[in-house]
Amino acid sequence: MISNQRPSETLPIHGRELFVDNFLIAEMDEGLGLHLHAPVEREIAIVHDAEWEGNVSTFHTVFQDGNRFRMYYRGSHLSKYGGQQRADHAEFACYAESGDGIRWQKPCLDVVPLAGSGGNNILWQGDGAHDLAPFLDRNPAAADSARYKAVARTRIASNTFGLNAFSSPDGIHWQRMGAKPVITDGHFDSLNVAFWDENIKAYACYYRDFCNRSGGNLRDGTPIGDRAIKVACSDDFLNWSEGRFLDFGDSPADHLYTNAIQIYHRAPHLYLGFPMRFVQVGDPNDPQGNVCDALFMSSRDGVRFHRWDEAVVRPGLRASRWVHRNNLPACGLLETAAAEPGGPPELSFFTSENYGSGDASCLRRHTWRLDGFVSVRARRQGGVLRTQLLGLDGAGGRRISGIRVNLSTSAAGFLRAEIFGADGRTLPGFGMEDSLTLRGDGIDLPLRWKGGEAPPDLSGCAFGLRLELCDADLYAMEFHQDGKHPEEALHDENT
Repeated sequence: MISNQRPSETLPIHGRELFVDNFLIAEMDEGLGLHLHAPVEREIAIVHDAEWEGNVSTFHTVFQDGNRFRMYYRGSHLSKYGGQQRADHAEFACYAESGDGIRWQKPCLDVVPLAGSGGNNILWQGDGAHDLAPFLDRNPAAADSARYKAVARTRIASNTFGLNAFSSPDGIHWQRMGAKPVITDGHFDSLNVAFWDENIKAYACYYRDFCNRSGGNLRDGTPIGDRAIKVACSDDFLNWSEGRFLDFGDSPADHLYTNAIQIYHRAPHLYLGFPMRFVQVGDPNDPQGNVCDALFMSSRDGVRFHRWDEAVVRPGLRASRWVHRNNLPACGLLETAAAEPGGPPELSFFTSENYGSGDASCLRRHTWRLDGFVSVRARRQGGVLRTQLLGLDGAGGRRISGIRVNLSTSAAGFLRAEIFGADGRTLPGFGMEDSLTLRGDGIDLPLRWKGGEAPPDLSGCAFGLRLELCDADLYAMEFHQDGKHPEEALHDENT
């Protein structure tokens, strides 16, 4: 029996809850455990083969904006990494877009002229092009002229950097917000990301610095220490709090080169991150002598993260991915059409490939099922999971009208459920013997009992679930309120 009991504590329901950590779990049998799922590798999404791009094009950011998907990245090339057919050139901030998040095009923007022509997808040149990371500002108070914002590294002195703030009315035409860097307590040689955080009603910025610094530097001036992640907050995107290092509990002190932290759109109380782990196995100045992979982590407050220490994306069978700075995750998850017609949408996720090899790096797409990062996995002998006590605010007369699960079972596998009250006693008519056996694979499967699908009125009450699982993966639970889906119910609470 694995126990995580929190005596007398009631956890608030947030509509959709994922099993990305053990937060909801009070105890579970030895036949059950949390299982990290690697995404499915798909096609190459974009190749950086334009003359202003090249073999070190990287630091991608993607997001959906209405019926359009946007992608931002650095275009750059270094011939010392094997590219012999083109010369080194300045860094450019580039742009691509898509109608489905799968097939990408590079539009002619006519913003930055190159060799006398604006027929390219460059949107910024010069200071800030190294790692421009835009986002759609969802702050309801944001001005139309600054509906899109971004942060990007700037050099202050020889080995001192800061982050500049940028704004744009359309995501294409950008300007600096002030003449001075807005954050300076970091190293920033990474994809630093910012966004409006509705949970704290402020902007959050996650950026790279070094902890456990020795005071020394490598030959290229890089500080000697552990690559780590800080977070700072701001009400206006210009004045920021002092940065705070993220807390990873007892995870090893790995080098985290990027962070790709974002609010998960299907459960907005959760922060998900996909840092690139930098593993030093040779000369730290030799890109062929070190390797990288991608990790997965999650948080419920944006500071304390549950980090899986095993890679969620390994370098794999391609030799080019066993080169430093490959497997670098783009910041952003996109909800895209299923690979199989008629299937539910999938989550598209992107990582770098062919970085530092030949003439053009590229970006590969991967997919997860919706909410499919981690599951409670049951072996064939099965077992029972008991949740913590859960609570629903009864204000406004709302009640739980159904409980649904994101579940995959084998033909022999199943799930059964019962509801118990604050005293631990099973609610009449909602015991395990009353539960209808749930068998199948779906992201929105209802829990049912002999008396019907809807549980009793639980508003204002503490309750919990016992879930019996056999040869199955349970990814998430949804608590529907008055027939609404979780996002609608959460929106009602926020407004």
